Amino acid sequence: MLSMKCWRGVPLVGLLMLACPVYGAETVIVTATRTAEMVDETLAPVTVITRDDIDNLQASSVADVLRTAPGVILTNNGGLGQATSLLLRGTNSGHVTVLVDGVRVGSATLGTTPFELIPLAQVEKIEVVRGPRSSLYGANAIGGVIQIFTRPDAENKTTSVSSRLGTDGFRELNAGFVSNPNVGISVRFSHLGSDGFDACTGAAGGCYVDEPDRDGHEKSALAVRFDRQLSESAELGLHFMYSDADTDYDGSFSNQTETTMRVIGGRLVLDPSASWRSTVAVGQSLDKAEDFKDQVFSSRYETLRNSLSWQNDMSLGSTGLLTAGIDYQNDTVDSDTLYSVTSRDNTGVFVQYQKDIEQYGVQWALRYDDNEQFGDYTTGNVTLGVDTGKDQRVTVFYGTAFKAPTFNDLYYPNWGSSVLDPEESNTVDLGYRVSMPDGRWTVNVFKTNIDKLIAYDPISAGPANIDEAQVRGVEMGVAMSRDVWRWSAALTVLDAEQKSGSNQGLELPRRPSEALALNISRSFGRYRAGIGARLNGKTYDDLANTTLLDRYVVVNLIGEWSITDNWSLNGKVENAFDEDYETAAHYRQPGIGFFVSVSYNKRE
Repeated sequence: MLSMKCWRGVPLVGLLMLACPVYGAETVIVTATRTAEMVDETLAPVTVITRDDIDNLQASSVADVLRTAPGVILTNNGGLGQATSLLLRGTNSGHVTVLVDGVRVGSATLGTTPFELIPLAQVEKIEVVRGPRSSLYGANAIGGVIQIFTRPDAENKTTSVSSRLGTDGFRELNAGFVSNPNVGISVRFSHLGSDGFDACTGAAGGCYVDEPDRDGHEKSALAVRFDRQLSESAELGLHFMYSDADTDYDGSFSNQTETTMRVIGGRLVLDPSASWRSTVAVGQSLDKAEDFKDQVFSSRYETLRNSLSWQNDMSLGSTGLLTAGIDYQNDTVDSDTLYSVTSRDNTGVFVQYQKDIEQYGVQWALRYDDNEQFGDYTTGNVTLGVDTGKDQRVTVFYGTAFKAPTFNDLYYPNWGSSVLDPEESNTVDLGYRVSMPDGRWTVNVFKTNIDKLIAYDPISAGPANIDEAQVRGVEMGVAMSRDVWRWSAALTVLDAEQKSGSNQGLELPRRPSEALALNISRSFGRYRAGIGARLNGKTYDDLANTTLLDRYVVVNLIGEWSITDNWSLNGKVENAFDEDYETAAHYRQPGIGFFVSVSYNKRE
């Protein structure tokens, strides 16, 4: 845990409160505790994906890079831009809280986040915190929290341009400008498109209707950041991200969707004294979708989320930190579908205490949420860390969390049930990690029990609190960089079981029993070559375990040539062995693909 005295005079990074400058391999994170701490000092299981990691992967989407983190399982309905769901630690896709620069994003009707809309070119860093964090963030953080930071200003004035072409008519253009630190402005634009392929396999019972055509995707995005040190004791940060996409797919009611994601936020950080930091943050996120069938309008859904928070961090002695705050959130729905209720407010009050004493560390948090739809709810967690040797730490964690019913769960016409209770969970986690000068490795064993799962009830023909589930798992992560070599690995082993209902004893769908992501690269002066492999074990696509999704292995090859200090040429072969696989039944994934890009980056 970083000392409060390091905070003064430090500019905003990621528009969140950070601490002293980071040197060497040390990385500052903020998501696990809502306060700044070094990744090697946190008590939480955290994976940090940096901009350097993203560039080395030559990834095309946020999903591509999230797959490299332990505990992350992703499903996709047919390639770039298609509907993407993230299952963190075997929990449901709505059991993860997603933030962009501290602002909660996602659909209030569906309860999920459209990862396919987030522009990867605008991303600087991603923090994946595994395990429940409702005690700090409120509803939905059963599986964990993912925070995405947009790219900040730089120490020098920077201009960057890149272009990429590939298989299936893939094209991408990125451009960015960063002013010098005295001005503190960053502006970045990106456009990405693909002609796509026929995603639906045409198998019986799949895709609702099979239309033998290409399912294309176009997405344009803009991100603007402004960071300014107002005085020695005041900092201001503003950010704006906008993403607009047009996606084709196969469907009976609709086969084209125009989607929009917009995130606006601001943060004022004040240091009234050397031992007190106060942060006021405001935010707004928009999730909008308009559906069409053969270019004829069919439906519209728009959710708007406004948020306000006030957080205070107070140093207690040389090793203690007390955090207390209040969060307010208002969700509204605007749609041509008539919901009986279209707005709800939530107020949450939280307190957290962290302390390091020699080789011991402790962290506990407690939160009370008051929601006008489902009432009040209290969650908490406690973690104990013990250093068992030099740069080695064992952690023991227990935490509770809940998921709020969505507007669709509660009020969708002829479907929703207004008497639904929140889903509840409790998690036990035992972790061990080793930090080394050239990397770190971690292992976590966990068990999560989920009660009052909201699922389809055939008797009422709608959602009900009828199911219970248990997820047990082991996660292992390795990240190393030594001389000219760089490698990382993430292994997840899951046992996700339905504990009640007609499918008691069967597996939860789309949770492979094992998942492995491996990436290795080597530099040769101005050249670099690498290989990445992704293995997923077999799983099922349905609760009754009748539709099998077979195991698969996907291999990617990458190459890079730094032509000059400013120019570089990159190449990538995706799915090099043309593996035929599905992550969601009846939806093809891309076959072998070839991509080449050229980049220009100038610092003054």
